[in-house]
Amino acid sequence: MLNISSFISARSISWQKPAIQKPAVSEARPEIKTQESTPAQHLSGMKSFSEVAADGRAFLDQQYKKNSIEDTFQYRDKTGTFRREIFAEFDTMELDRRMLYAIASNEGNQFTTEEVSLAKSWMRNQVQEVMFGGDRDPTDYTTPIINHIKFLDASASPEEKASFEWIEARATAQFMYEQDQKDHVKRGISNGESLSTTNPLVLHLMSAHGEMWEAHKTDMTARLEDQPSYKSAYQQWANQKDSFGEYSLDMLI
Repeated sequence: MLNISSFISARSISWQKPAIQKPAVSEARPEIKTQESTPAQHLSGMKSFSEVAADGRAFLDQQYKKNSIEDTFQYRDKTGTFRREIFAEFDTMELDRRMLYAIASNEGNQFTTEEVSLAKSWMRNQVQEVMFGGDRDPTDYTTPIINHIKFLDASASPEEKASFEWIEARATAQFMYEQDQKDHVKRGISNGESLSTTNPLVLHLMSAHGEMWEAHKTDMTARLEDQPSYKSAYQQWANQKDSFGEYSLDMLI
């Protein structure tokens, strides 16, 4: 029987993604800007990614000015405290995910280590809220997976969808959903929805999950990233990224 909670926990502990070259994170917070920003209300879909990153920079600086914060180093490895003391007024689910991804990926090399960690924390919480928030039936393991897949498809920006992290998250969710549907113990309702994807890299990583599933029959220490299909998918992603620049529409759903 597939246990979604243990599957996610085991994956988060064992996963060591391949090294990805990213811009260095700035250790000094850029100068405060005066531009007003309302990220809980605006939509970033019509803006360039650099403009979205500028919105993120303005949003953060606005909060620092409001709270008389000179730098963020005091919150190094204290993301929870950072959120509570400076950003408690914001509902995580209302924050624009594309803006959060611009911060989390350090677009324009203009965000500090603490700010990158903050944005990643917000993004993780959005997923957790979608999957497990509200009055959820604790015996229903299918609905959280379905909600996760829909969120990844509908709420992620083109830039996020082009990342290897998104591709792996989408493949993991799809694999879990399909395995759950094979379970003889029905623990949720799928309503016959088609949640399949034609993204070739997602499909490739689903094959890697299948390989790991088989490997675990004889070796429980087998890791996803050691499977042949995983290595192949990562290499294909790296090649496309190099060929098409920031992201390729061929990689999206």
